[in-house]
Amino acid sequence: MAVVRVHHYSVDDADYEESLKRRAAVIDAIRAGHPGLSKTLVKLEDGTYTDPWRWDSPTQLGAALGAAAPVAEVAPAMSLTKDRTAVDGEVIDERSPTSRWIVGRPSPAPRRRSLAEMRLIAVLTDEQLSPICTDW
Repeated sequence: MAVVRVHHYSVDDADYEESLKRRAAVIDAIRAGHPGLSKTLVKLEDGTYTDPWRWDSPTQLGAALGAAAPVAEVAPAMSLTKDRTAVDGEVIDERSPTSRWIVGRPSPAPRRRSLAEMRLIAVLTDEQLSPICTDW
């Protein structure tokens, strides 16, 4: 089961570029010993950041956290953040980047269509095509 540690913090605008460099150095250092890390940095509309770090298992997360304390890059990166929090969570629904969504719901895997079906779809207008697309 995949898990995440979600960091939330703020960074002064003047420190933004340097914080990105230091964050990258921390990630590289952690990945050197624990390659299972997947991460994304999100700037929220209130100017703060959410930084979820995803691991394939709680064991990977625990090992990486235990190894993070002596990593020299951590303290300089953390020094640029304010109002930091971190919470751990279990991933309960995850969709791959190749998941297809139509009309707000997952669509089934594409199926092979006959040449006749493809010709029919190609000549339909958008209004005619809309009800068909929701059933794919």
